Amino acid sequence: MAMRPLKLTIKDRKIITELEKDSRRPAAQIARKVGMSTEVVNYRLKNMIAKGIIRRNYAIINFGKLGYTLYRILLQLENISEKDEDRMVEYLRSMPQARWVGVGSGAWDILVTVQARDVAEFNEIMNGILDKFGKNIRNREITISVIQSIEPPAYLLQEEYRYEHFPIEESRAKLDRIDYDILSLLYKDARMPTTEMATELGISSDAVQYRIKKLTKDKIITRFTCWMDRKLLGYQHYAVLLRLQHATAEQQERFIKFCESHPNVAFYASTVGSWDMQIDIDAEDSAHFHKVMREMRSKFLDIIRNYESVVIIQDFLCDTKFK
Repeated sequence: MAMRPLKLTIKDRKIITELEKDSRRPAAQIARKVGMSTEVVNYRLKNMIAKGIIRRNYAIINFGKLGYTLYRILLQLENISEKDEDRMVEYLRSMPQARWVGVGSGAWDILVTVQARDVAEFNEIMNGILDKFGKNIRNREITISVIQSIEPPAYLLQEEYRYEHFPIEESRAKLDRIDYDILSLLYKDARMPTTEMATELGISSDAVQYRIKKLTKDKIITRFTCWMDRKLLGYQHYAVLLRLQHATAEQQERFIKFCESHPNVAFYASTVGSWDMQIDIDAEDSAHFHKVMREMRSKFLDIIRNYESVVIIQDFLCDTKFK
């Protein structure tokens, strides 16, 4: 049975809009912006988290500035029980380098995004997966992100918030252990109070606040936002893997601008590997998805060769450790 989407009240939408702009903003500041009391904002925020509408408040971190490359691993499974598949998903989610895990239906069964500083580190990650679950993996493919948009999208800010994208950086920012620990904490919970962070890190609150401001000024933290549950908002998530004809820089730029402006394109990445692009589409149902893809292929007959799609049944934002 399909999940019925939840209807957000006007007050809830106002709060979420402010969280999408800056999810670290204190409740009192959000209250002033939306014209409610701090108590009402806190109550509604906790309620939306409890219902699963807001899955996480987190920091969007520029992985390129930290010297990371993002790898997407696609897995086809065989001879695996439901229990063992759940165990596999749990293992993938718990990897310190994992950023996102999706359970799919279609060409691929599991998709995983991991970060690694070099090929040797990625090879170690891949070998760890194969050592544990190799007998259940029938096929695998790997792509490397060259440029990708910030994910996930700001659902209520589509008209006023433009995509940013992360290219591979030539130089790595110089951070110490505390900076990396702060990034890990903020990626897990952007609303974690400075006092709690200070206690966990063993430094003063002022020092934590100073470091967060510097990480933001240096564009290592690009934004604080919230991660919404697509299904509860009435969307089905599709991952689309595109093979392109040879495209000029002008054609590629035109395609990226289309992705940025389309209300149902939630994410895009230019990749190296078996596919040239990955885009994530949020559609109301399969018919709507078909309509979006038909529109895209019609506009870009000159560069889209073919594509594969995967329905993402369940996905997880992982507790990535930055180091």
